[in-house]
Amino acid sequence: MSQQLLLAIGLSLVFLGILTIIVGILVEIFREAKERKEHPQEEKSKTEYGGVVFIGPIPIVFGSNKDMAKLALIIGVIMFVFIILIIILSTIT
Repeated sequence: MSQQLLLAIGLSLVFLGILTIIVGILVEIFREAKERKEHPQEEKSKTEYGGVVFIGPIPIVFGSNKDMAKLALIIGVIMFVFIILIIILSTIT
């Protein structure tokens, strides 16, 4: 692959990641505002979280419960496969 194509793919992925984060934040803000409007007296709901940290090609998964950790693991495996495919495709040319 040419350097220009790899640069375009890389920048597109960075942009997609930033866009995903912004959309996620906005969705959470609007969801929370809607819940507060519908149920102003109820206790605040418990927030769940999960994440993946890559050290080299190896994903390290964490989460607030088993379901979030499983979801983060699935996303980590998909990202790992995608990274390996990009590396293989970039070495072919």
